[in-house]
Amino acid sequence: MDTFATRGFLPSRDPAKAFPAGSKYCVLDEIGADLPNRLTSPGGTGGTPYVTWLERLIDETLAHRVRA
Repeated sequence: MDTFATRGFLPSRDPAKAFPAGSKYCVLDEIGADLPNRLTSPGGTGGTPYVTWLERLIDETLAHRVRA
C-alpha cells in the first residue's frame, strides 16, 4: 500500500522519541522531562545548570557566524 495513502504527508516511519544515549543533545531530553517540575516549583525555573549548558551551546553555535 502507498505510504501517502496510509500516512498522508507524514514520513513512513515515526521519528525517534529521544536522542541516543551519549549524544551531546541527550541533555535536551532531561530538560524536557524535568521542565514541568521546574516551571511549577517555587522560585521559577531554577535551571542554573541548564542555563549554562544552553549559553555554551549558543556560544559554540554562533561563534563561527559572528567572526568578521
